[in-house]
Amino acid sequence: MTPFPWFLANGNDSTLEDYLDAIDYVVAIAGENNVGIGTDFMEGHGPEFVEWIMRDKGYGRPLVDISDILQPTFPKGIATIREFPHVTEAMVSRGWPAARIEKIIGKLASSSPRGVGRLKFCVAGSSAAAICGTTASSGEAV
Repeated sequence: MTPFPWFLANGNDSTLEDYLDAIDYVVAIAGENNVGIGTDFMEGHGPEFVEWIMRDKGYGRPLVDISDILQPTFPKGIATIREFPHVTEAMVSRGWPAARIEKIIGKLASSSPRGVGRLKFCVAGSSAAAICGTTASSGEAV
């Protein structure tokens, strides 16, 4: 599941809650064992990059109407990679079981030396910290 705004109900006006609603929707169809987060953050890339990824093989026909999406705005609350721990916090706030959250955030892949590794899923001292198994200082992303 990607937080790209054109895949969410409110487009560029989407919020973290819209992203979680989309995840809930796909989990209801495919099951939690078949859903994972793919962030696809594009920080530092301009409209040329967005246009390239929205075209078949990067240069062919547009895969979607790209006229209104060359500058996507990621959902409020997860607009940057540094805000990603908010996703786990929001899942906890919604009452999702820890096992479900771990599956969706890809805990095993993120703890692997060859996995996501650098993506931080939780903030130490937060209600989601136990899911990430953190012992770091409060406020530190883990």
